[in-house]
Amino acid sequence: MRLAAERADWNSCADATKPLLLQLPPLQAVRLTRDFVASRLPAFERQQPGVHWPRNLLKAVTEEAPDSNEGAWQFEDEFTGPGGNNFAKAVESLWIASLLEDEQQRAAELMNALSEAIMTERVEHWGSRYPKEWSLWYQLVWSEEDDRLKTEIQISMLRNPEVMRLGRAGWLEVADRLEAALHQSSGSSGGSAPPP
Repeated sequence: MRLAAERADWNSCADATKPLLLQLPPLQAVRLTRDFVASRLPAFERQQPGVHWPRNLLKAVTEEAPDSNEGAWQFEDEFTGPGGNNFAKAVESLWIASLLEDEQQRAAELMNALSEAIMTERVEHWGSRYPKEWSLWYQLVWSEEDDRLKTEIQISMLRNPEVMRLGRAGWLEVADRLEAALHQSSGSSGGSAPPP
């Protein structure tokens, strides 16, 4: 995972995450993901002031048996601020994972939550520094036109050196958190875990 992060191979980072999450007890995997997603909450709230349901959802996931009443969570909201929709996807995947019994499905949703949380930080950073370009890109996305300018803006964003650095840092943080959790888990069970 660390090698993939250094190479900016985000797909391989995500692929490496799922089997590592499966080695953790379910509650520990959910809590690790919740803590990581929650650390990106300020990026969301900078762009969406007054939107409190993601914060409340993150608190609800801390409960041992979360209430499956997701009517309070406005997953269908659309956020025009940079990173808002990524963060909404992150908390939705986290919530779904907290309710799932199937280990594979749960790990897949947790992986999605981690990935979208990293993308939140990357997109919020770029969009807050280039608001005109962000606004134009967002408008082009919703126009559903196959516009060359839309692609050019997206490539510019994703190749931005600071956006790349934030992606690497985010996945390396996931690796660190997973390594610590796996060592903690293996220490209590007597086994050993491979490094992420």
